[in-house]
Amino acid sequence: MTDDNSLILDYASPRKRVRFRLPATSSLLLRGDADEVVITEKLIGDHGAIPALLFAGFVLIATSVLLSPIFNDRVYANEVVFWIVQAVVQILVMVMLIQQTWRMTVLTIHYEQLRLAFTSPLRNRQYQFSGEQIAEMRITETANLETPAALGELILVRTNGGEIHLFTDHNSRELGGLLGAIEAMLHQGKWLPPAVNPLKVMAVSPPPALPAVSPDLESNAMATTIRLLDHQRQVSEKLRPRE
Repeated sequence: MTDDNSLILDYASPRKRVRFRLPATSSLLLRGDADEVVITEKLIGDHGAIPALLFAGFVLIATSVLLSPIFNDRVYANEVVFWIVQAVVQILVMVMLIQQTWRMTVLTIHYEQLRLAFTSPLRNRQYQFSGEQIAEMRITETANLETPAALGELILVRTNGGEIHLFTDHNSRELGGLLGAIEAMLHQGKWLPPAVNPLKVMAVSPPPALPAVSPDLESNAMATTIRLLDHQRQVSEKLRPRE
């Protein structure tokens, strides 16, 4: 996938490029030796992300167990079908949240060679470029331009006109250090790491935001669940032996 001029975006960066993503923290790690430089960016869900997913799964399973006695009752067929549709939608949303919240970008640089890998739980993509295919590398500021902690992104411009946007909304100063390491290894074949790695511990957390859920969908799902539980209670009362 190196011969087209499409725009390549980094989805492990602090910038939220998709709607379905839980609050997460993006961190950068720079390491290298005499032969290569490796920059790893990890997007990991915040501490509340996993409990939220586990709770949603628990509610789904518990509701299924409570409603199981009426699943085969034709009287409640419409309600059961509606609940199943809602459960499938909930499962799909959970999968999408996991896919977009836990991601990793790995940029590996050798002399005159650059490899880029995007990994996530359900999909992996890899790109490879030679030094001649990269026409320009620059840091572009993206936010907070008036403050010392300005944010930016690394842009690699390819000779065919395509662009690669990496590490969007990370600290622009730290990105400048990354750019120096990339240029040194890609064009000179050597890079001397600093005595203290400024990127060893660096994380940027975007403002917490949860995907919006339609109020009508929530109310309909809640009303259907209450109706099914009420039906289950009525069925249980009818089946209870009379004294």
